[in-house]
Amino acid sequence: MWKLIAPVVGLALLAACVQPPTSISSSAIATGECPAAVGVPVPTSISELVQSPARYELKLVRVRAFYLNGFEHSAIYGAMPSEGEPTPGLGIWASPLPDRLNGQRAELVGYFTGSVKGHGGQWPGSLCIVSATPARQDAP
Repeated sequence: MWKLIAPVVGLALLAACVQPPTSISSSAIATGECPAAVGVPVPTSISELVQSPARYELKLVRVRAFYLNGFEHSAIYGAMPSEGEPTPGLGIWASPLPDRLNGQRAELVGYFTGSVKGHGGQWPGSLCIVSATPARQDAP
């Protein structure tokens, strides 16, 4: 009898320990209240997020991007913008990110939404950053 009950009890205990997937909402992204990463992030690019936001809505993504932070500006770009002001339509609003990454290329993991448009509603979407590290120089 115990041979039948022990596996069932073991599975029940294991199921009780497994955390359900974290839910994310666009309002959490808007306020920068990013949950911990759950699952494997989908690798993508800034241009893909800009062109196909619905495909990545509320998904955990991984991108390599340049971070620029300034007055009323906190965004990531696929390439470092050239002279002048960066164009919001070419980047994604990003928060929160450490100032030490300003002007740097970084490997970022975060939750994306196309429904939160960043400061002034100028951006194609927002990325709620859950992890940020400087990109390796030899990384593509």
